[in-house]
Amino acid sequence: MRKISLAFTLLTCCIASAQATELAHRFVDPMFGGNSGNGGFILSNAQAQDTSVAPKVPTVNLTAEQKFQANIDKFKLNLQNSILTKLTSTSTSQLFNANGTIKLGSNLSFDLDNDGLPDFTVNVDNSPDASGNVAVSVSDGITNTVLSIPSIVLPQVTQ
Repeated sequence: MRKISLAFTLLTCCIASAQATELAHRFVDPMFGGNSGNGGFILSNAQAQDTSVAPKVPTVNLTAEQKFQANIDKFKLNLQNSILTKLTSTSTSQLFNANGTIKLGSNLSFDLDNDGLPDFTVNVDNSPDASGNVAVSVSDGITNTVLSIPSIVLPQVTQ
């Protein structure tokens, strides 16, 4: 009995002297509010552990003829873009007034190959529809595309 009493006393003393404290966590990573001095260390560890390898890009050896053909293709593309830019600029200036309103009843024809026949046409309706939109039809002789553009009617200034 004495041994049990002694063990109980020792156990009680040990428990009484053990004190609990609050658990406190501090972030190490500066991205989460930790010390900014740890950033370099964390980055170097991450880079050391990174085992991924960038994909290898295959090298293509073009012949002189293939390089010449690629340059011709680039030239064709640039020429096509220049023509389309010029047509767009011309169309815009002829379809819209200086104040930005669409010119009702406008009709444009474009003859790109100088054969006397229009390659495509742009026609604007003479008046807006019931909802106030103006129909603009673009035709290349095969297909016809109709765009519905909101019409902005400016009040007439009386003097």
